[in-house]
Amino acid sequence: MNYLLSRQSDLSWLRGRSRIEIADSTMTVALSAPLSSLPWPGLKDRWFNGTLRFSMTYGSGTFQLEIISAEANGNEFPSSFLSAFNSSFNDSMNEEFQKEFRNNNRENEFWNHVKSISLQGDKLIITTKPE
Repeated sequence: MNYLLSRQSDLSWLRGRSRIEIADSTMTVALSAPLSSLPWPGLKDRWFNGTLRFSMTYGSGTFQLEIISAEANGNEFPSSFLSAFNSSFNDSMNEEFQKEFRNNNRENEFWNHVKSISLQGDKLIITTKPE
């Protein structure tokens, strides 16, 4: 995953700003990312500098993420906030994914072949559809 992030031109904004580890079916992402795309006022020029831990699956064109923990500047987000945030985050992410899928033929070539994605142990498992 780290190699992909360092080489994929579409993800160049993450180059040098992220690190991914997978263990116990959980992905840990340390990153520095702009918050300007979030719909909350006051975040336009702000950045998230911290660590996210989450589980993830993908099937039938839909991602399902569960944020397990989030830390920013050494402060943990309350679990009550994360559990409330998970549902709206998944809805927004899947809506944006579907919009991008409809508008980007190059990406469709890849995603049309993906049956499922899951985190299993220390691996990201991608299962493809039969031809």
